[in-house]
Amino acid sequence: MFLDLYLAMGRELSLHGPVLRTRRIRRAQDEEVLHAYWNLLHAAGHMALSGAITADREQYVSPTDQHMGARAAFSYPLTGTGVVTFILKGAWAAARLGKLMLPDYKRALAEDVSFFELLDTLFALLAIGTRAKNTRAEIVKALHAAPSTARTPQAKRIREAMRREVQLCCEITAQLLEAPAEELEAVVRRIGESYFDPGAERLDDPIQEELVRALPLMSWTDGITDGKKLLVSLNLIAATARGTPEQFYLPGELAEALHQPWTPATRGWCSIRC
Repeated sequence: MFLDLYLAMGRELSLHGPVLRTRRIRRAQDEEVLHAYWNLLHAAGHMALSGAITADREQYVSPTDQHMGARAAFSYPLTGTGVVTFILKGAWAAARLGKLMLPDYKRALAEDVSFFELLDTLFALLAIGTRAKNTRAEIVKALHAAPSTARTPQAKRIREAMRREVQLCCEITAQLLEAPAEELEAVVRRIGESYFDPGAERLDDPIQEELVRALPLMSWTDGITDGKKLLVSLNLIAATARGTPEQFYLPGELAEALHQPWTPATRGWCSIRC
């Protein structure tokens, strides 16, 4: 079934991703391996979005309860890449499942074994609370308690070693849950407009308007390794949680016009994205 396949993909991404993303291209075989990895990553992103919108998504809760790390079934394999576009897709999928995954993510808040796992949990809780308003108060309460709540030795060590970082991340997440939608949307547009020449004349072009909204959500930039990048990711998660999966893709006609199939002769393709 879908979840079994997705979890298998997630295990491969989590196991091999950290090595492959830093791999230097020395031979044609290296490019082929990297291309296979990025294909798998893209497929995982598509499957996360598609699976989360199926009418029978309730069935996923039972299978995920049988797997260790169930709360991360729809997010951590993507979040773990540290790449903005995959972080957003993972968080959006968790939000689309909403209340179905909320107990697992709340439990993980006090049990995560690494800071990156904690960030994944915060991303998901932010997206869930933004999309499902009736969960917001419950999530905010859990976020306020999280910096001083640890139910595992690993979670305790994270709070001892990174107390200030944990506290700030939880505070910012709680604040964004109360942020007006217009403010969040303004952040997306501000980032999107930065992709265009500031001195260029603005065209009354609907495609350009769509690009202003879509390009920040398709970014291959680092979204996790310092405070500024993390803040951008959190804002984008909150801004997109209520939207549709189509927001993560280029307008159809433009995507078709720009599509360029990969071949082993396309030097630099993988290194640019890695």
